[in-house]
Amino acid sequence: MARSSAFRRRLLIWLVVADLVAAARTFVDWGVLLHRLSGRPLLERVWISSDEWSNFLARSGRAGLQRVYEDAQRRDRHAASRIAPTWTWLVEQRDHLPLDARVYLDAPTILLYYHANFIWFPRPVQAAPEPHLVKDDVTLREAVRPVISAADRVHLRDLGYTHLLQSTTEGPRLEGLGGAAKAAGP
Repeated sequence: MARSSAFRRRLLIWLVVADLVAAARTFVDWGVLLHRLSGRPLLERVWISSDEWSNFLARSGRAGLQRVYEDAQRRDRHAASRIAPTWTWLVEQRDHLPLDARVYLDAPTILLYYHANFIWFPRPVQAAPEPHLVKDDVTLREAVRPVISAADRVHLRDLGYTHLLQSTTEGPRLEGLGGAAKAAGP
């Protein structure tokens, strides 16, 4: 009986040691991230934290993105982050929007929808003139009604929208519904 108890103790010690060794890489990753973030202003910390290519946490829980990242690392290619420049642009535009602004999203981009609603709060960013529950990118695509003509812009203005948020090849674009462009993204 004593022999069985000693074996269990040794097994437990070996399991704990094995877990600590396996977690060492994670501790190193955390230490590197904390070192990169320390002493930097908020916007720069957000940029670093949301960059999928340089931060392991930005990829966590997203198996598809992790596979793409690993493939890119093997090929020694790095695509530009989409989250970091979009987040930075939204923060920069926040000060240009009045608190009573109402923004219509003219692109089925879940990144713009979620981040703009969070960063620009209390200014609502909506994907459809009628109430629509957006749970993911599929329901967002179903909700978005593209703004094509000047008549569409007038209709949105009549519904109380003050700005139009578009996703272009150059990045996000915020346009006042009076007609003049307010700002172009990165």
